[in-house]
Amino acid sequence: GPIGPFVAGEPLPDLAPIAPGTDDVSLGRGQAALLLPGAYGRVHVHGGAWLVLQGGSYDLRELRLGPEALLEVQAQVVVRVAERFEVGERAAVVLAAGLAPAAARFESADRNTSVGERALFAGVLVASDGEVHLGQLADVTGRVLAGRIRAGERASVRAPADERREVRIAYQVNAVNGYVS
Repeated sequence: GPIGPFVAGEPLPDLAPIAPGTDDVSLGRGQAALLLPGAYGRVHVHGGAWLVLQGGSYDLRELRLGPEALLEVQAQVVVRVAERFEVGERAAVVLAAGLAPAAARFESADRNTSVGERALFAGVLVASDGEVHLGQLADVTGRVLAGRIRAGERASVRAPADERREVRIAYQVNAVNGYVS
């Protein structure tokens, strides 16, 4: 049936300048590490690895989570990604107990940010100048703010109870653009 009435969403935020470093971080299957706040090059968490962010600001060239990789946010963070942001199939971005999704902000300058099939993502994902692709059965708890959003079959975006209005608006806008059936 028809969807409406439509409400104009808030303007997309401008991204802060991103100044990535040159030190790369790569975790292989079964490895775990704590990453301190700072500037890094390519951060790749291969399948079955676990990366912990303790809180603070991170400027990265790339952030790639392989299949079944885990990224845990322990305290309030802002993660800015300059080139490539990819959450692989069945990977998870999770928050420490008691941390609200608004406390984990991920800003992506990647024009094709992705959250893979059956992936879990908790936080606020901002890609103002790009497109965010949510794979089939991707499950986002928080917000997605992007120039375009493509959602695979049965992908979901859920917000805490105090943010339900914003999710409803996001779904309306996506339905108008033909991205959500």
